[in-house]
Amino acid sequence: MTFGGRMADELSPADIRTADALAYVCANIDDIRDTLRDSSPEHMALLDELLTAAGGDGDLGPLLDALHAVVQAGGDARGVYVPACEVPTRGLPRIGPASVPGFGPPSETAFLCPLRRCTRFWLPRAGEPEPCCEINGVPLRKDRL
Repeated sequence: MTFGGRMADELSPADIRTADALAYVCANIDDIRDTLRDSSPEHMALLDELLTAAGGDGDLGPLLDALHAVVQAGGDARGVYVPACEVPTRGLPRIGPASVPGFGPPSETAFLCPLRRCTRFWLPRAGEPEPCCEINGVPLRKDRL
């Protein structure tokens, strides 16, 4: 798997933290917008700036740090740097037995970030349309596990 053209084993802990935070923003963008709606226009502009920057290949760390602080100040104590193990469970399907509610069927196919910038993934579920990237609207990239 690659992120921004680099193999996953070449990423630093900071790169992984950034990719996880961007995945959280992508999966929870509506909640983040709701948190920022009552704050200043500059805070909403910060989110838009992050989303625009995510389409490129620059360092997102400073923008994520600023968004993290703004989201926390808006009442979400966790901000955007949630533990990586919680990113998929906050708005994304979980892997598990198909007979257990909330879990999808085992699959060898996964849909990943089309920009290769975040750790977001989606596992196919019967009857659900394939999702698009919240940043650029492009369908998630189909890959095999």
